Amino acid sequence: MEEVVLCTVSVKDKKGDISGDILKEVRNNSNTVLKIITGWMHASTYFKGITQLLEHPEGLVKRKTLGILCETARANNMVQNKQKKERKLKRSSLSTALQVDKSSCPYFSELCYKILELIDRESDTSVKIAAISSLETLAKEYPSENPAYSKCLATIISHISSGDSVTSSGLINTAGSLINVLGSKALPQLPLIMKNMLQRAHLVSCCPSGKYVHGSPRTDASVIVQKLGEFVSPYLEEILDLVILHPECATQIDGKLDVKAADVRGLLTETVPVRLILPPLLNLYSSATKCGDASLSLSFQMLANVVGTMDRLAVGTYHTKIYEHCLEALDLRRQNLDSLKNINLVEQSITHTIITLTMKLTESTFRPLFLRTLEWAESEVDQSTSKRSMDRAIVFYKLVNKLAEQHRSLFTPYFKYLLEGSVQYLSEDGVLISSKRKKKAKLGDDIVKYKDSLSGQKLWNLRALILKSLHKCFLYDNDQKILDSSNFQTLMKPIVSQFVAEPPESLDSVPDAPSVEEVDEILVSCLGQMAVTARSDVLWKPLNHEVLMQTRSDNVRPKMLGLKVVRYMVQHLKEEYVALVPETIPFLGELLEDVELPVKTLSQEILKEMETLSGESLREYL
Repeated sequence: MEEVVLCTVSVKDKKGDISGDILKEVRNNSNTVLKIITGWMHASTYFKGITQLLEHPEGLVKRKTLGILCETARANNMVQNKQKKERKLKRSSLSTALQVDKSSCPYFSELCYKILELIDRESDTSVKIAAISSLETLAKEYPSENPAYSKCLATIISHISSGDSVTSSGLINTAGSLINVLGSKALPQLPLIMKNMLQRAHLVSCCPSGKYVHGSPRTDASVIVQKLGEFVSPYLEEILDLVILHPECATQIDGKLDVKAADVRGLLTETVPVRLILPPLLNLYSSATKCGDASLSLSFQMLANVVGTMDRLAVGTYHTKIYEHCLEALDLRRQNLDSLKNINLVEQSITHTIITLTMKLTESTFRPLFLRTLEWAESEVDQSTSKRSMDRAIVFYKLVNKLAEQHRSLFTPYFKYLLEGSVQYLSEDGVLISSKRKKKAKLGDDIVKYKDSLSGQKLWNLRALILKSLHKCFLYDNDQKILDSSNFQTLMKPIVSQFVAEPPESLDSVPDAPSVEEVDEILVSCLGQMAVTARSDVLWKPLNHEVLMQTRSDNVRPKMLGLKVVRYMVQHLKEEYVALVPETIPFLGELLEDVELPVKTLSQEILKEMETLSGESLREYL
């Protein structure tokens, strides 16, 4: 074997004097001979031969030898599978798998120690990297309780914080493979592992050469958590920092690193008890806020996953603390921090955490938390103007929408707490826009105009969210717990008044503000579902009248909205709408003569649908 390896290296040295075809043939023949020799060699002989070759003074020979070792180790499983098949067919196999047994174990250990010498003392970086890689391969392909692996791990760990990024990456990967083999036996090395691994992760910059090593600490961390999960609690803050706050997580510039970090977060959630993982995760909030919306969102996504694993006892112990934490974070929109560019992304993750928690709560535990949230949303944050925060109201109704969407009819009774506030926000006077600001000195006119414009945009967004939540309320109010006659009358005019609410000139300053078309669609579905849920012609008549009166506006938008609501009622109430046709006909007659083509076209379509329902021509009544 030694002669064949040296022959191959010698041929490489004489590469310029030999044609390419001959060189290729010699290399192929050499590899064939090596495979045959290796297949017939006993493991102890093979390991001894490799160890001797690694003592050769030339770096090229060492690299070639380490390459052969890795190739043989990786092929070992294939040889074993082939032998099994041959035995089933009662045939003899020409090749033998190299086994690390009692007879070969001393030679295998000696080989490992020799590789460690190369890592410790070799000045040739390429040889050192090859040695590190071969040790990783041996740990993967020959997993055993060999004491040599413990010594290998100690040496590998001591080198992690030194050397270039490529070498460090290889060392970290090898450490992970060794920990995977050793399991709890790696515990004595855990403090040094964490220290060097985390130190290396924070030292490497975001340059392309650094990306390679960044994935390695995360891979290593996943192995550590998987194998030593119950012992990592002293290092949880550092690990969370690595997989949530690290710049690569905050900027999400590398998909592969994101996947590795997600694996670690998932393992932490699954293996570390809630009582241990929750405190450092909650303490991460202020740092995550400074790091940006991506890191903050990741922290709440992980919190939601932790909540998902909680049993009844844990929910009873921690639900209030978790909810208060989420409520504090919901105020970030109002705080308008420079570090958070995408507040909607953050709010989605916070809301998801709350929804995950509420799925585990009972009526008696959820109600006080919801009422606490309502109190928070309606509290006066600016004592000088005695005004409620529109930002808080926006976030609150976003949460209400998600709660209604998730809990459906179970959440509907809670709308009784929201009706008064919803009516106020939908009022035409715009309760939150202070007219006092307009009396400021001329010096501040531009600021006043900007703030008034911003208030208008926020109010537009808020009203859309209220309409969406009311639509869900009507949709799931199967037993009319909310939409009785009194509440119907209370809500009808404020909702219909949105037909003439002027859209803001621009929606650029408010994240996720809906367009005019989106609001119109929400408004139509809200009033339409309101009629369907009411199930009473006594309530349909005033609603139909209010909607029809809006079609006499000079503007096109109220006319189109009124017609769309009428069409919704015609299509969903069907024969029950026939009683309302006599009142509707005169309005349609006016609209059929409108100068705007869309108004005229929609009126004609509605007339046809009404004729189909009534079974007679209605044009003679126009």
